[in-house]
Amino acid sequence: MVVFLKSGGTIIIKGFNEQQMNKNSGGPKSLEMLFDKETLQRDFQNCDIVELEEKNVLLKEGKFHQGEAEVIRGIFRKKN
Repeated sequence: MVVFLKSGGTIIIKGFNEQQMNKNSGGPKSLEMLFDKETLQRDFQNCDIVELEEKNVLLKEGKFHQGEAEVIRGIFRKKN
């Protein structure tokens, strides 16, 4: 994604982190499809990290996303 981003452009990511494997509130059940801080920091090393946090949240997003969940949120801005 970073290759296609203009200098100063922003990428926003919100997904389930690896701790979600222990929850039944939705999300993938494969580690390869979950995020972690270290991987995102490596994947976006050509970007400034505006925000990167792992958080426990309560989902109320329809039939398949209900209950306590572990998410990760990241905002990355491509360096000039």
